[in-house]
Amino acid sequence: MNFRIIENDEEFTYAEFLTIEETCFPKDPYRFEQFKDIQNHFYLVARNKHKAVGYCYTKMHGDSLYIHRIAVLDEYRRQGVGKAMMERTIEHAENCMYSSCMLTVDAVNIPAYELYIKMGFKELQTKFRYSFSANVFERAKDVYCVKKGDLQMFDVFFYIEDERIGSCRYNVSVGGCKDFRIKDPAKYVFEALSALAASIIHESGKIYVMTDDADVANVLNRLRFENKKVMKEMVLDL
Repeated sequence: MNFRIIENDEEFTYAEFLTIEETCFPKDPYRFEQFKDIQNHFYLVARNKHKAVGYCYTKMHGDSLYIHRIAVLDEYRRQGVGKAMMERTIEHAENCMYSSCMLTVDAVNIPAYELYIKMGFKELQTKFRYSFSANVFERAKDVYCVKKGDLQMFDVFFYIEDERIGSCRYNVSVGGCKDFRIKDPAKYVFEALSALAASIIHESGKIYVMTDDADVANVLNRLRFENKKVMKEMVLDL
């Protein structure tokens, strides 16, 4: 198969993006908000003639380049498309003087995991990814949401009996938790996550938490979080 890898392809349409997402990630496809976010960062599109058959989307994460999404349509897999996009991404990271490339891969996706190993990636840690879409909890005494400039972004602060126990930055358009911190996970995580759910689930309908903390994982199970996946976080030092 002849294909081209195009950096920041201005002809990459939402319809093409959605076709790839709904085919490759039918249970959790990105939507329009993520597509607009992709257009504001470094991304690659693989094209067979004029057809978009895959894409790779990255963001800066500290001094590393984090590969958020890489996808190839089924009929074009095992033909070097994913590898070519990875190689071009690594080349971009080197040219921009990043210290490393990072990504997270589903542990059951053995072909992708083995490809990353062959390309020099090393496994950092195992994390558990949970999603939550049930009824909200009301265990927190107070929850405060502070808007941050862009109305799509705000910080959530948790208070239990007048003691601030944690906070996180939450992006409504993405539907996930950012920079989640709790002072004492073993003692307060149940209340903190309950407050988080109560404050934001009406905005997006679903929240996600990624953790490698056993105490947090136990509480997520108690809170009836669903869709647990074992994820491998990997790094390639440049």
